[in-house]
Amino acid sequence: MDIILTILGSAEMQTALIAGLGVVLTVLINRGAAMLEVATGIRIEQGARDALHSALKSGIEVAMAEGPEAGFEDIKRRALTYAHRSVPDAIAALVPGDGILDDLTLRYYHEAMSRTGIERPQ
Repeated sequence: MDIILTILGSAEMQTALIAGLGVVLTVLINRGAAMLEVATGIRIEQGARDALHSALKSGIEVAMAEGPEAGFEDIKRRALTYAHRSVPDAIAALVPGDGILDDLTLRYYHEAMSRTGIERPQ
């Protein structure tokens, strides 16, 4: 016990221990911050994705309410315009690649056509 008190009583050893403790705390804080960033980033992305999908579905519904006989290209254009106006932040956060919004719009168009019982064009 005396040896531990002697080591801890040394000014040089106290300085080294405090420096080591500082390094350990810095590493732990950085790891915790990184984990928090990953966790919140995933939640933000999920929220943006949900908002985008919801806006596309709503855009399709609005466009089809004006007349499903307009054809897919016209409905797609109106649905994409609706989504861009409704959730521009979600689109900016997700940065969907080429064709992704078109594919999603086609999917929700087919779902809406099936729900209404209208035969969808191929």
